[in-house]
Amino acid sequence: MKKIIIALTFMMGSMVSFGQIFDSSDILKKGELVVAFEPGFFIFDGSDDFRTFFHGEYGLGKKMDLGVSIDPLSRDGYYGADIELWLAEKFSISAGAHHFSKMALDAAVKYSTPIRSNIKFTSGLDSDYMVNNSKLALWLPAGVDVEIGNGLSVLVEAKVEITDEAYNYFGIGVAYKIK
Repeated sequence: MKKIIIALTFMMGSMVSFGQIFDSSDILKKGELVVAFEPGFFIFDGSDDFRTFFHGEYGLGKKMDLGVSIDPLSRDGYYGADIELWLAEKFSISAGAHHFSKMALDAAVKYSTPIRSNIKFTSGLDSDYMVNNSKLALWLPAGVDVEIGNGLSVLVEAKVEITDEAYNYFGIGVAYKIK
């Protein structure tokens, strides 16, 4: 089963790329896998759009992991991938690309800190560079990861637009870590 999940994760990643912040700044150890489901809402120019994301993250080793994301239920498609690197204790950076009706390059810096032994707060700066019109969208993300146990976590995420090209976002979902 683990091999099937890993294969599916890499197949989704090969489609193109990823750009949400649905995890902490922690880097997975080599061979670890996280699969997640996140329903959420985009709010842009007074309208909203419901999405259903499936995320996967796989530890590559050397303080690096690969993240993939897909929304197979949307009419305009969302799919993407990123590479996340450990910077320093509590800090990571990521870079990748995604397609969300248009192609965009992603970059983010994340900071995570524990609130309690099973609760972690994450924030940072998230950016998308829209390839077709050379515009930059910036967000201030904030999220909480509550570890329930046995590899299961509940994550709540919000992204507040900083630039006009961005949108507001709110999502809540579950993640399962396979060691």
